[in-house]
Amino acid sequence: METINSAEQTATVIKVAEELGLNFNGNCEPMSFSEDFAHFSNIVPGCLFLLGNGKSGSGSDPLHSSSYDFNDSLLPIGVKVWSSLVRKLLPKRELQA
Repeated sequence: METINSAEQTATVIKVAEELGLNFNGNCEPMSFSEDFAHFSNIVPGCLFLLGNGKSGSGSDPLHSSSYDFNDSLLPIGVKVWSSLVRKLLPKRELQA
C-alpha cells in the first residue's frame, strides 16, 4: 500500500518548515518503508515527512542498516518542527486558576 499525503496536512508541514527557515523537498522519490503509515492515513488524513540525515556517510545508509548512524545534530531541528506543529494544530485552551 502506498502512502499518499493529505494536501491540508502537507501544507501545514510546509508552512512550518518555511516559518523555521528550513530547506525542504516536497517531491521525494517513492520509498518502500511507509506502508504502515499508509494504513493510518487511510483513517485519519496525515503527512509523512522526513528529516534529512545526509546524502553521504553513515547517515545516508538505510535506517535499519547495521552501519546507519543518526545525526544527533538533527535533534534540536526535530524538536522545533514537532513543537511548532503542535502549537499550530492543537486547540488553544485557557488555563483554569
